[in-house]
Amino acid sequence: MKLSKIKQTAIAGFAALALLSGCAKSDFEKRKDLEKIVLSESPKNQVVMFGESHNEYRRDNDFVIGLLPGLKKQGFEYFAVELTGKQSGSNMAQLSKIFKDYLLGLTTKEDITEEKYLFSLEELEVYTTGWLDLLAKAKETGMKIVFYDADHYEYSSFNHRDEIAFKNLREIIFDKDPGAKVVIYCGRRHINEKEAYDKDVAKWEEESGLDKLDKDKKFKSVAYHLNLYTQGKLLTVSLKGSDKYVKYCDIDLDLDNNKCLRNKPKDYGGK
Repeated sequence: MKLSKIKQTAIAGFAALALLSGCAKSDFEKRKDLEKIVLSESPKNQVVMFGESHNEYRRDNDFVIGLLPGLKKQGFEYFAVELTGKQSGSNMAQLSKIFKDYLLGLTTKEDITEEKYLFSLEELEVYTTGWLDLLAKAKETGMKIVFYDADHYEYSSFNHRDEIAFKNLREIIFDKDPGAKVVIYCGRRHINEKEAYDKDVAKWEEESGLDKLDKDKKFKSVAYHLNLYTQGKLLTVSLKGSDKYVKYCDIDLDLDNNKCLRNKPKDYGGK
């Protein structure tokens, strides 16, 4: 029995759609492709820095959680996070204490309350939705966890803050273990590998009473210092995607759409 041309066309169309849908990648597969991009470049480097968004903890944390076992297999023994190791009355130190207590088994998620840790529930929610799981995964993989950031009482400018943060990383890790392979998780502004003027940093410094970062004074991030220290053996990964604050990074990932917008280590393309 012969099929009409209309039926033949319809069947061919359905077959084409089925073929296309079979070829289309799921979000899970796309996310795995992004992981492969990072894991293909990380073995060439001593330090891998992930630049996260302070308002997207869950999204960014989950992506890095998925990468930690692979990075550990590649020899990355340290996981350094943008928290302070100092003990003081500052908000930063009090926040860091939450994570120290959690890692030591002194508190649980249920125990983290405003009454116990002097933070608003909203502030706690922002951090604990992702960071606790991230640090727990790093501990589970056997990584040594380092809190390296400057305390709020220590710095007089944002340049000074990143200088102290780099100094802490050097003293805690590299002075004792020069060949250590380190994963760093921090705010995305800290992963620019080249110095650059940042008008928002200048504005914040002025509003907070810190030394003003004027047009002739460029911001030198932790990544700037690490890139020099490791002689270029640094991989910087932005998790934001087309971020105006990250001009000089190696890999630019858009996690919202599971796309790699840039994968050109040390070739910034004039950005």
